[in-house]
Formats: sequence, C-alpha cells, structure tokens
Amino acid sequence: MIRRRLGALLATLALGLAGGTVAAAPAQAASFSCGARYFLKAAAVDRYLSVEPSDGFVYADRTDRGWWEQFQVCRDSSWSSQFFVLKSEAMSSKEGGAAYMERIAGSVQVSRHTLTGNDLFQWSGDGNPYRGLVHAETGKYVTAERPQMITLGPANLGWYQALYRES
Repeated sequence: MIRRRLGALLATLALGLAGGTVAAAPAQAASFSCGARYFLKAAAVDRYLSVEPSDGFVYADRTDRGWWEQFQVCRDSSWSSQFFVLKSEAMSSKEGGAAYMERIAGSVQVSRHTLTGNDLFQWSGDGNPYRGLVHAETGKYVTAERPQMITLGPANLGWYQALYRES
C-alpha cells in the first residue's frame, strides 16, 4: 500500500512537471497521429465505456461492443510519448469533426473542441489483467464507481478504476 501511494505521488509529481509543457503545446495537424483502437471495459461493473450520442457524456452501461464504445489513441509528436488523447470516431462523425474525451467539471465527456492539457491521459498499471486511465493534468483516475456517469476519481488505482483494454 505504501509502495502504491509512493508510486502515485511520484506519478503525480512527474505529471505536474511535464504538464506545463504539454498543456502549452496544442496539437498541430502535421504532427498529430492516431493509432490503436480500444474498447474499455470497467472491471467493477463488467460494462464497456460508451459515449452517449445525445450529450457526449461517457457511461459504463453497455454489455456489447460497437462504434460508440470504441476509442482511438491519438498523439502529437511534440508530447512526451506517455501522453495521448482519446478520440471517438462515432462522436466525431456525429459532430462533423474530431471529438475527443475531456474533463468537464469532474465528469468525462467527448466533444469537438480545441485540444488542451485538460484532454491528456496516460495508462497506469501493467495491463495484467487490467490498467487505469489517468487524467494527466489532475493525476486522477477515470472511475466507474457511478456507472451512469463516468467521472474522475481518486489518485490511486482501485477496483472502480480498473479497466480492461480490448482491441
């Protein structure tokens, strides 16, 4: 437990130091690329994270995988390789332009907007069998404690923050 807390503290400090340079460097179209696509399943509730088409909020309420449950990892070459944004192609299609996951008052939403440091995430944990998704600016984990509204939770990886990342 002490080792985990120390690790979380070090990660938070590292994010804080790197966050300023990342936040100040918006993505440039020429240096921005998207790659792997994932379905994220909340371990605690055994449901996939899904974007609600009507408002863009993210929920953990789906038992099946489809277009609204798929997220694509995108990076800018000027960012540290640990940081990325998550794009929803389904919401991008609906909105008529690239739509990314962002923090909105503690909740997680996908919308069309200019990328900022508020939008950066990184993986935590070894992925065996699960990992966490950390909001880089706050150091808080995406949590499914309330599956009807995915939020940012604690700064440590627990059962409600555990995600299975499926290709």
